[in-house]
Amino acid sequence: MPSANQNRKTVYMLSLLSFITWFTYTSITPTLAVHMLDENSPTWMLGILVTIAGLTGKMIGAPLGIIGDRTSLGKLISIGMILRIIPFGLLAAFALTPFVSIATVAIFGLLNPFVIMLGYLWISRNSDARGADIGTFSAAPWAAAIFGPLFGMYIISNFGFRWLCIIGAVLSLLLFPLSLGISDKVPKKVHVVSMFKEHRTFVAFYIIIAILVDATVFIYAPYWMYIGHNLGADESMIRMGSSFVSLMVALSTKLSGNLCDSIGRYKVTYAGYVLMAIMVLLMPFAWSFTILVTFYSLAKFSECFAETGISVLLSDAPDEMRGSLSAATGWISAGLGVVFAALSGMMIDRYGILPSYITSASLIMVMILTFAV
Repeated sequence: MPSANQNRKTVYMLSLLSFITWFTYTSITPTLAVHMLDENSPTWMLGILVTIAGLTGKMIGAPLGIIGDRTSLGKLISIGMILRIIPFGLLAAFALTPFVSIATVAIFGLLNPFVIMLGYLWISRNSDARGADIGTFSAAPWAAAIFGPLFGMYIISNFGFRWLCIIGAVLSLLLFPLSLGISDKVPKKVHVVSMFKEHRTFVAFYIIIAILVDATVFIYAPYWMYIGHNLGADESMIRMGSSFVSLMVALSTKLSGNLCDSIGRYKVTYAGYVLMAIMVLLMPFAWSFTILVTFYSLAKFSECFAETGISVLLSDAPDEMRGSLSAATGWISAGLGVVFAALSGMMIDRYGILPSYITSASLIMVMILTFAV
């Protein structure tokens, strides 16, 4: 079993890989979203663009989690890093039609769990300070998302979008060998169905919470750019807004992980839900892009309190079923989340932005009541 010092080094290595994964991803996605808005594509297509990676990630997460419960994780993570050259290559080669944008983001979604999901699985399997290590690991992609949009704006302005895609592919290729040296404690093999039946109450609770979290987030989060676009924000403003939001989330993930260890995850989760509901209700009433970003960043800040509590909750499951539970839960919740995102976009086109955000805030109240049971 790896020593505490080795574990800490591995957490930092995983955090670096997570940083690069999200840095390159967030450097290109604002261009895809703004291009779709500028082309007056249907609003629901923006919802699909923003959420499709979550769905495809959970699709690959099911078999990936099952395999991860039975093998060392380093080689799996390295496979995901090197395969990232495929979507970057597609974006460099083809015009940015809605189909190309959605398809490439879907491919990114298939590859992101190789680093993100398996990184969480490694920590839950090996770490003795899970809250703090989950906070560190969770902060890495959001820290990357601070700089990714700004870096993308600089490269596009000076060299063009194609060079941004080439840089993303090269970074992924250069860093994938780091994961080959990750040592891991492989749990004993068990019959997954029997484990699920034995812990069915916990499994049901975890699945319900995951569905509510994804439904809530997917209803409101994709459309902050829609509100911003209506307030006159251009791509550079949306990129800067995204970076500020990511800064707030990076701070929140680290803080919430430490708080889960010190005061308990339930208090952290409740605090996150309450503030999140307030901010979601305020977002449709933003009178400027700056005010919108303020409300949205506080919503995401509080959302991380809730989601970090859920991530730590996974540690209550037996070692042998964590990957399988996370994967199976994600498959259900993300699939429903994409449906909710598309329905929310259709609702916005028909009734305006307010009903969707009221629905999201209502689901947050349901989550609060669920945790109270």
